[in-house]
Amino acid sequence: MPRYLRVRIVTPEREAAERRAGMLMFLTLAALAVQAIGTIHLSLSLRSEHYPQAAVGAACAVLGAWAGLYVDARSRRRPFRTGRFLLSASLSLAFGLTIGLR
Repeated sequence: MPRYLRVRIVTPEREAAERRAGMLMFLTLAALAVQAIGTIHLSLSLRSEHYPQAAVGAACAVLGAWAGLYVDARSRRRPFRTGRFLLSASLSLAFGLTIGLR
């Protein structure tokens, strides 16, 4: 009984598109990780009353929000949306504050 192998022909354009998609996914996940780490660091430092460290956590959360939305805007070839940035940054800071001040 003959066996058939599936063969996928990959063009250089398709290979470049897959490489861009992989890089986009990596950059998006890295930005989300920076934002999450900043939020967690903010909440933990507020809980232990280390306010300079809380500022570092807040800066990381804002930087992660900016990087994620910048990568999204560049990948879709659209302008950077300031409203989404403000919403994302304020939500992450609000989560950090509510967790840290409990």
